[in-house]
Amino acid sequence: MKVIVGVLALIAIVNAASIQWTGYAGNNQWTTNNNWYPNTVPGPNDDVTIAKGIVEVTIPTGVNSLVMGTDVDNAANLTLYHAFAVGSAGLTVHGNGNLILQSGLEPVTGPVYIDGTFTYNVGVASGPWSISSKGTAYLKGNGQKVFYGAQFVAQGSIYIDGIIALNASSTFLVKGNAQIDTGLQVLLADKNPGSVFDTTAGSLSLNAGLLSLQAPCNIGTLNIAAGANVNAYSGVVFSQPLSVPSGSVVATFGDANVTFSGAVTGAGSLAAGGRLTSINACNISTLTVNGVQHVLSCHKRCCCRPTEHCWRDCELWRCSPGCKLQHHCGYHPGQQRGLRVLCSCKSVDKGSVAGRNAPDHIEHVC
Repeated sequence: MKVIVGVLALIAIVNAASIQWTGYAGNNQWTTNNNWYPNTVPGPNDDVTIAKGIVEVTIPTGVNSLVMGTDVDNAANLTLYHAFAVGSAGLTVHGNGNLILQSGLEPVTGPVYIDGTFTYNVGVASGPWSISSKGTAYLKGNGQKVFYGAQFVAQGSIYIDGIIALNASSTFLVKGNAQIDTGLQVLLADKNPGSVFDTTAGSLSLNAGLLSLQAPCNIGTLNIAAGANVNAYSGVVFSQPLSVPSGSVVATFGDANVTFSGAVTGAGSLAAGGRLTSINACNISTLTVNGVQHVLSCHKRCCCRPTEHCWRDCELWRCSPGCKLQHHCGYHPGQQRGLRVLCSCKSVDKGSVAGRNAPDHIEHVC
């Protein structure tokens, strides 16, 4: 048995090779022998180095390990158009490297470590992906960026727009600074538990457009530019105080179970239309309730501008004429004192919080 194991190990060593990109053929193609030294196309058992140059992978393939972007004076660009599997030794992109993912419906499986640049246009990312504090990631454009059984962690700068789809218990963690310039949809592509979009260890800036949260999300510091909007359709926790600027709306819809752990403030609007909304404290121009059950914590200062009417206990709510309002004060999940409000209507806007004695308003003190 020991002899057999030794022979197998020797075969593996013989089959493995260290192969370097030269680009001598001048066509940028991974599949051309003359682009490599020695003169052979790398395979799944090989250790590959691309110090510089432009490389395009147009067939399904893989390597044991790959290191790129090590040349100080010249960049290395590797574009993956098909499935690409990396062994346990990983794919490492150094400071002068740029990994471009353009694989369509085919997976690129890590581990992948980015100290340089990662550009994700469209494709399927699987396995561990790490963007270091020195790295930069661009997940932009209209193409869908799918994460399938992936653990994606971004400690450096990340720019995200378009569509992110989480599948097979994928986690997307932002630990640095993330920027949204035109709008982002975060989707849950299946019903498997465990998928989450999490920015609590970093910050997220919504510079324009719509942030649509349709997957479980934990949102930390969120900076919203005037005119940009946020829609929540799933289980979402906003763990930090949230300022909603003039011209912006933060809204919950459908089966959303949304918690605002910090105070919600600003000259914009908060529209609570999801199944369950928990608001710790608020001081915002317009607060609307759209016909489903909501929870407000008691013993917090809640204000509505511009009238500046404030309540120390529970907020006032209003439903449109003809709607039935049920309310009681008690304990909701999490064991916090709160006000539960249920409006029977299903129209888009049930009215907004206004003055203390405004018609159709009901005050309930805990």
